[in-house]
Amino acid sequence: MDTKFYNHSAVRDLYVVVKSLLVWQDNAVNYSLVESPYIKEFIDREKVIASIKEDREALESYLEKVLDSSGFNRFREKSLVENPLILLEEIIEAQQPAKNKMTSKQEAYEYDMNLNHLLFILNDLFGENTVSLIELEEFLRIKITADKIG
Repeated sequence: MDTKFYNHSAVRDLYVVVKSLLVWQDNAVNYSLVESPYIKEFIDREKVIASIKEDREALESYLEKVLDSSGFNRFREKSLVENPLILLEEIIEAQQPAKNKMTSKQEAYEYDMNLNHLLFILNDLFGENTVSLIELEEFLRIKITADKIG
């Protein structure tokens, strides 16, 4: 396996999803999620930039509206009660990140392959035990960081 697997966009994007299920009202996390292929809506970047400079509450409200309209917030509610690995698979199936914002069929195929490989790894490591979102976030954060410096 490529030692830079955890630095692939499919892994980093899923990390943002996990982080967003843990931290609901962080503008940086929400912006990263909205810019990921898990959210189909496009955002007004000028409005985001203006809000960063002027009114962080307006930015939070704007990003929340985008997440509401995308249907993503229903997954946040489910994250309080559902097994995280099952929920991640449900999110991937519903949001179809490999089809969103990918520029070519080859890129979408590679993204999908890496995402499926990551799910296999996560299920292999954590599938038999109850795993928390915190444990998944920590595992992915450490692996992504190790790939960046390794």
